[in-house]
Formats: sequence, structure tokens, C-alpha cells
Amino acid sequence: ITKEIFLINLTVYFLSTIIYNLVMPKQEVTLVIPCLNEENGLKQLFKKLPKEFTKVIVVDGNSSDKSVAVAKSFGAEVIIEKKRGYGLAMRTGFNAAKTELITTCDADGTYPVEKIPEMLIHFKAHKLDFLIGCRFPLQELGAMTVNNFFGNLLISSFTSLFYKRQVTDVCSGMITVKKKVWDKLEPKIKDNKWFFSNEIKIEALKDPNITYGEFKVDLEHRQGETKVGNVWVIGLEVLIKTYLKKFY
Repeated sequence: ITKEIFLINLTVYFLSTIIYNLVMPKQEVTLVIPCLNEENGLKQLFKKLPKEFTKVIVVDGNSSDKSVAVAKSFGAEVIIEKKRGYGLAMRTGFNAAKTELITTCDADGTYPVEKIPEMLIHFKAHKLDFLIGCRFPLQELGAMTVNNFFGNLLISSFTSLFYKRQVTDVCSGMITVKKKVWDKLEPKIKDNKWFFSNEIKIEALKDPNITYGEFKVDLEHRQGETKVGNVWVIGLEVLIKTYLKKFY
């Protein structure tokens, strides 16, 4: 990275932080992070995390490493969810949040949490109810496996086709949603595993009264090993559930 690019990024970060503090009161936002054995990812995440959040909630799936200790050392509230499931962890964190806005990211260090203030500015400026942190087009192709790359694009394309609203990254783990919108959507969201991430977006897409948008974020390299099993099996399951969701 050149000195000029570094200075530009540093300037953008400080300006976005100043603007954020002017337009977005601190007490409005809770960050929810689902976690399972992600101590290295959490260390990287918290070192870059802006200080604007009222609360950071880490929902831990009974990790066997030092994830819980790391999260607590950075001042996060930790909720132990012994029943494992990505969607269940997200649901638990969303229900525990008490602020007007909820934003999310995965614990593996792949999402640029330092960009969240800019994302929240965009959210408020466009008067949105639901916002996706969109990873496409990828800034660095090596940050995502080939299977995940084509799988994400395929599922997002079919989601756009099925629900007649454009969505570029339906599998993104980085969203911002109003708490009252989550309360409205939750009874309709049935999945507590990987499809939860798609299902919450689909329900937002289906509701004409929910203003929905996307904000470009850059995917970073993962810290630690993925918890996703066979991506082909999970991808096919998600694709089938995406279609069936039209009927309930």
C-alpha cells in the first residue's frame, strides 16, 4: 500500500467518524456478532472496531477456544447459546438488542467493521429500513473461494428472479436493520441455521413497505477455519429453500 492511499483511507475514516457522530446518536446502535471458535478473528475485529456502538453482543455457540475471553476483554456482552446454529445465534442477539438499530458482522475477520460508520450514514441518509453490506464485485478475488464466489452469485441471481427485486449479495453476513423491522420479520423467519441469512433478506424483499438498500464493502481474508460444511450441499439446500420461501 502506498503512502498516498494510506493517507486517503485514514482521512476518509476520520471524516466518516466525525460525520457519524453528528448524524447518528451513539445510543442507537447494537452490533451483533455470532461466534464459534473465532478467537483470532475476534482479536482482529475488535482492534478495528469503531467506538460508536452502545453495545456489542457476541453470541457464542459454546466455543472450545478463547473466543469468550477475547470478547469480554474488549468489553463485549457475551451470550452463550449452547444450541448451535448460525441463525439461532443471530436471532438470540437480535432479540437481546434494545437499540433502535442493529448491525451485524461475522466473527471471522472477513468484514470491514471500520466501515460501519459510513454504512450507518448511508442507512440514515437514504431513509432505509434494511441495508446489506454487499461484497460484490470483489476487490480481491483470493478473499473468497471459487465455489463460494459462484455459489453466492447464483443464489443471489435466483433470489432476484424469484422475488423480482435486485439483490447482489443475499448471503452477506453484514446487515443493518431497524429493531422494529426485525420484530416485524421475526415470526416469518423459520430457519435457525445458514438459511437464516438469506431468509431475513427475502422477507425484507417481500415486504413493499420495507425500504431496502445495498452498501459496498470489501471482503477480507478469513481468520481461522470455516465452520461451513460441504458448500455444495448447503448451497443446494439454500437454493431450494429460497424457491420454497415464495409459498410461505
